[in-house]
Amino acid sequence: MIEARVGGARGQAAVQVTAPQAAQQNPPPRQTPPTPTAEFGAISVIVANVSATVFVDGVEVGFTPGEFRVRAGLRTIRIESEGYKAITERVQVDAGNTVRKRYTLQPEG
Repeated sequence: MIEARVGGARGQAAVQVTAPQAAQQNPPPRQTPPTPTAEFGAISVIVANVSATVFVDGVEVGFTPGEFRVRAGLRTIRIESEGYKAITERVQVDAGNTVRKRYTLQPEG
C-alpha cells in the first residue's frame, strides 16, 4: 500500500509490483568442433649455415630453425635466404608425423 498527497488531499492506492520474469535461457550456439589433429602433420626444417625463410605451398610460414604444422599430403617447401640459392622440394607429410629436413644453402654466383 502506498500513501500519497495530491493538492493537500490525502489518499491511498494499492499498487501491484511484479518481479521481472527470468529471461528464457537459450542453449549456447553450436560450435564447429576443431579439426582433428590426425589430419595434420609437421615439417621440421634446419638450415646449417644461415637463417632462412620457409614457405609451404607458396605461403611464408616462418624461419629456420623451425617446425611447421601443415595439412597431411604432398607439400612443396621452399627455403630462401638473401644471397643464397633457394631450394624447393616436394615432401609427403603423413597425418600425425613430422618430416625432418636439413639443408645447407649455397651462395649465389
